[in-house]
Amino acid sequence: MLMFDVFTMKRWTFTRRFVALQTVFLIGTLFVNLTVWYMLNRAQKVASITRSNMQLRTVLEETTQTSTPIPTLDNKVPLLTVTVLTIERPGQVDYVKRTVASLEKSIIEHPGLVDKVLVFHPRNPNTHKHVMFEQLRSSTTRKEFQFIEKDALNITDYEGINSHFGYWRPVTNKDVQQNNDFIAMLEQVKQKACPTPESLFLIMEDDFEQCPFSFDHIRRVITAARLYYPNFTGIRTSFGLNGIIFKCKHATAMQEYLKKHRFHGPADSLYYFFWTLSTDAGKSYFTEPESHFLTYQHNLMDHIGSVSSIVSGTKMSNRVYPGCYDVLRAGVMEKFNTSCLGKELTPCEHPQMRGSLLDQAKGHPQYDKMFTMDSKYNQINITLAEDGEDCNKACEKKDFKCARSMLPLLNSCDILQLYQGSPCTWCLEHDFFANPKGKRNPAVYNDGGCWFSGVLSEMTCEGAFNNSRRICPCAR
Repeated sequence: MLMFDVFTMKRWTFTRRFVALQTVFLIGTLFVNLTVWYMLNRAQKVASITRSNMQLRTVLEETTQTSTPIPTLDNKVPLLTVTVLTIERPGQVDYVKRTVASLEKSIIEHPGLVDKVLVFHPRNPNTHKHVMFEQLRSSTTRKEFQFIEKDALNITDYEGINSHFGYWRPVTNKDVQQNNDFIAMLEQVKQKACPTPESLFLIMEDDFEQCPFSFDHIRRVITAARLYYPNFTGIRTSFGLNGIIFKCKHATAMQEYLKKHRFHGPADSLYYFFWTLSTDAGKSYFTEPESHFLTYQHNLMDHIGSVSSIVSGTKMSNRVYPGCYDVLRAGVMEKFNTSCLGKELTPCEHPQMRGSLLDQAKGHPQYDKMFTMDSKYNQINITLAEDGEDCNKACEKKDFKCARSMLPLLNSCDILQLYQGSPCTWCLEHDFFANPKGKRNPAVYNDGGCWFSGVLSEMTCEGAFNNSRRICPCAR
């Protein structure tokens, strides 16, 4: 009996081990299969994204090759220095890492445009240890990047700050300190990035990323500006104190102007009056013929930040900013003139001026596939919603669904009056900062007027407002 029990126990132990091993084998096989499936699926997605990017690159490159070339003497663009002003932010958020990473990627993909990137961290009594800056300084290996830390003027060196209310709003100590930091950065630009007076530098803030193919556009913008308006005072390619291209010969004048007016507002607003010759100071400095400040049609940099470096703890996530390739009107004082749509720059009076790179791509056979209609749609119906009705409801009534991706195609006065059936009595851009999201979409008013959106990335199928009818892309 004892021998039987021992034999039974051994057999049971063997069976248990066999089952356990079989279970481990099955789990291992399942894990391997899931891993292979995940990798294949990821590879397919990456391949799909890569194909799309290659198609887009092909469209842009073929457009550049087949379009009418800009007649320049040498057709060369001078090397550009990018300057990034960075300040530590609450919580040590990593915006500047993303900014630097996007610049590295753009430099690799588009060589021959940028030869230096100056990442500048100003020291003043209010600054703290900038962890992200230190990490980047120790880890970035590309030869184009220089990480600079220098003392900036301290606001306590100046009297009267509390008696200045600014031209537009009360001016805080941090506003003034930011102006001082910018003055200090310009000094570094003069020392390290200006081999000739005509050398160019581009200003970036530390919470922006380059949009895809932005360097293609920047190269084209510089070439166009040198041809059409060689005495340009600056070129705007994004919003805020960001994405602005200047000549080195103007850096000292920019420093002196900001020093004089630092208590009156933020630098980007103050400079508007200087470089557009809206003040006596600008008029007396920029005396060459056709000294125009130029604005490119499209926004080339994407804002990624929601934590302010000016007001501690301030969240900016509810603000609306232009997205990649939005028309540069919303959020900037030097707006792209709507009368110049289809042209590269504002002003656009030069008789040889071409359309922007994206405008020229519209004539390419692959443009519709790349920029407009999703291939899943077989039928499109453009309709005007009822008064106060959003596009989701308007399309549902026709047994369609609203195709949000097509809204930008309808965002023009010409399209609005076409579907209205009569000319727009007026056509204006939405003041998107003041209005709710429903009012950021193209629509016709009951009095015959038309609204279009200045921020394509904010257009949605949701939202409606009274006394107007939205134009809706319905698809199935």
